[in-house]
Amino acid sequence: MEMALWRCVFIILLKAVWQGPGDVLSQNVTVREGEEAILRCTVLEGAVRRAWLNRSSILFTGDEKWSPEERVSLLKGTKNQYALRINPAEPQDEGSYSCSQQPPGRVGAKIVIFHLSVHVPPHIYNMTGDITTDETSNVSLRCRATGNPEPQVTWKRIVPPGHEWRRSEVSLPSVMRKDAGTYECSARNGVTAPARRRMILTIRYPPVVTEVHGAGAALGETAVLRCEASAQPPPEFTWFRDEHRVVTRHGIRLQTTDSRSLLMFPNVTNDHYGNYTCIASNTLGTSAASNLLHQTPTESTNRVKEDSSHRRGPGLDIHGRACSTHSFSFVAMLFVMMVAVMGLHAD
Repeated sequence: MEMALWRCVFIILLKAVWQGPGDVLSQNVTVREGEEAILRCTVLEGAVRRAWLNRSSILFTGDEKWSPEERVSLLKGTKNQYALRINPAEPQDEGSYSCSQQPPGRVGAKIVIFHLSVHVPPHIYNMTGDITTDETSNVSLRCRATGNPEPQVTWKRIVPPGHEWRRSEVSLPSVMRKDAGTYECSARNGVTAPARRRMILTIRYPPVVTEVHGAGAALGETAVLRCEASAQPPPEFTWFRDEHRVVTRHGIRLQTTDSRSLLMFPNVTNDHYGNYTCIASNTLGTSAASNLLHQTPTESTNRVKEDSSHRRGPGLDIHGRACSTHSFSFVAMLFVMMVAVMGLHAD
């Protein structure tokens, strides 16, 4: 109690004794959080009193420490400097520090005021997480960050690349499937690399069949019917032929991913030809499209036709048979008889 009272009295006397005209200088010191901060005050020759103050608190009087903070000390081995050392520097250390020295024979003190800035890297502490919603919903994105200097917060869609907003809150009214993707919040203040965090916006919508491919194949060949669809959640694919669901047997195989279904026929038979319907469905709806598997000529059929066309020519009928000599003689005889009859009429 007596020590605390003595210190209060000392502070009052210190201010009273040093009050009066004096020299005041100012310096700015900037360090990063966690680094060592040193405030260097040149020793005034013959000074009768020295002290370090932080705002209204006395840290040191001469070499005597008054501050209870372990991180605060006087820098040793510097005869020409009365230097204050703060290690490591923390954000709460930011502020004004005064090095006061009273020259001999003067009432006023020579004071150097240090303005200490403790820069803090950006840190994102509050951000919207992943969102799954339906089309036409309203979506809000929020990102809060701390740091010194105060960080600049930016939102950007990065997958697929899209718009950028230089603000901490973004409103997306009546979202559509094109708005889905990965969004990134970044906070930067120049102290270190920007802080970054990401979230995924998922927009649910019913299936839409985007592409279908039929196929033509000869007996014994391989054929593939393809159906592609877009949907969120990803669709389930079902194949029908007429009113019957296609099952993976009888020489039929099925290969399906999130957006594509392949109906495969490794060895086409007559029973496989026909019209097939691909149906894509999820909890929000259904979409369908038709695919046709049709028969194409076999290589042996094409070869027979080609050989027939090559055999046909002068002296061959349309079936490739040679015209007989008997047919030719009969026509010639008719022609001679007609000429003879015309001659008799002329006589």
